[in-house]
Amino acid sequence: MSSTEKNDLWFATLLGQAPRLFLSILLLFALKLQVLHAQETFHIVLDPGHGGPDFGVNHHGFLEKTLALQVAKKAEELLQNRPGISAVLTRQGDYGLSFDERRNIANSFTNGVFVSLHFGASPDDKIRATKIFILKSSQGFDESARLASLMKEELFSVCSNSEAKTAKFPLTPLIGISIPAILIELDTLTYKDTSNWLDPSMADKASKLIISALDRFIAKRKDAVP
Repeated sequence: MSSTEKNDLWFATLLGQAPRLFLSILLLFALKLQVLHAQETFHIVLDPGHGGPDFGVNHHGFLEKTLALQVAKKAEELLQNRPGISAVLTRQGDYGLSFDERRNIANSFTNGVFVSLHFGASPDDKIRATKIFILKSSQGFDESARLASLMKEELFSVCSNSEAKTAKFPLTPLIGISIPAILIELDTLTYKDTSNWLDPSMADKASKLIISALDRFIAKRKDAVP
């Protein structure tokens, strides 16, 4: 075979492979865009505490696991179709999840926050408060503290008494979370009158306040980016 014939054959082979090469390049480009999109999307991981056989606080006919899920699902609904934001629930129904399973969901994202939703209890039925906890030893402590402070401001109206604090003991739901993480006790279910939680609008109110704090947190993060 002459050199001219070899060149012609090489060129014909290249032309034959051109569509496959083009598709491969398009696929790589699409995958890169997908990765970039995933990195840019801000993931809000909402963790309704307890579930299944684990009721959490059970008082006055209220189950902590049920109320936490109601608030989380309402927040997820309100966050749907928000550009650049993805709401992720660790559980969508009444079933149990291990702390490792919840942690693995949170740690599958690098750009986002973890919000564990709970309700509190007290031996004194006159005590009522909204509490937001963070772990001092957690990764992203400064951002967690900032989010907790914003959440405190927004959630004050749930029961007119809110506080953000660093947990004095290891809070298992927050251990090992690699993104900013907080735990919220939305209300004290052992308070002498928590009948307002019978009204579905209470879960709606709480979820809107949580989202408002998250919006402020995200805006501050964007402002901090040079």
